Amino acid sequence: NAFVAGRDTNHASIAVTDGLLKTLSRPEVSAVVAHELAHVKRGDALAMGVCSALAALMTTVFGLLAYPIGQRKRVSKIVAGLIARIGQSHKREYAADKHAGEICGSPVNLANALLKLERHTMSLLNPLAERSRATAHMFVIDPLHGPRRKASASHPPTERRVARLHRQAAEMEGAE
Repeated sequence: NAFVAGRDTNHASIAVTDGLLKTLSRPEVSAVVAHELAHVKRGDALAMGVCSALAALMTTVFGLLAYPIGQRKRVSKIVAGLIARIGQSHKREYAADKHAGEICGSPVNLANALLKLERHTMSLLNPLAERSRATAHMFVIDPLHGPRRKASASHPPTERRVARLHRQAAEMEGAE
């Protein structure tokens, strides 16, 4: 995983896990970091952070309210899913992908990284993300499995992102 935390370009950090570093090649890691840097440059870090905090708060509040009627888990999941969707629009991801391709000079490296991460993510269960859908937007690839993944939709489908990145690479080659 890799993600951004911070409120603006002067107060942001990019975190990259050991697992990501071990899974990807150096050019692919650079492309993923460029994607996260694009989020920083676009000001997405603050919006995503606020939505994460809001999702946690609302999940707790509505969960407590729903507890007497026995629907705590269901209400918590619905609220967290809605707020996560608001915080992480597909437009943000596509824009960060495009900007990353420009930053690193090779959109194909990001496409390759996304495909590797998709395969790796699908082969593992992530209990933390499965328990709290509100964290799904903090991953490079949506960590949820099965129908929960489609319902959360914190990221656009990997196939679409990869196709856009390959088109961008072709356009960059044509421009040279």
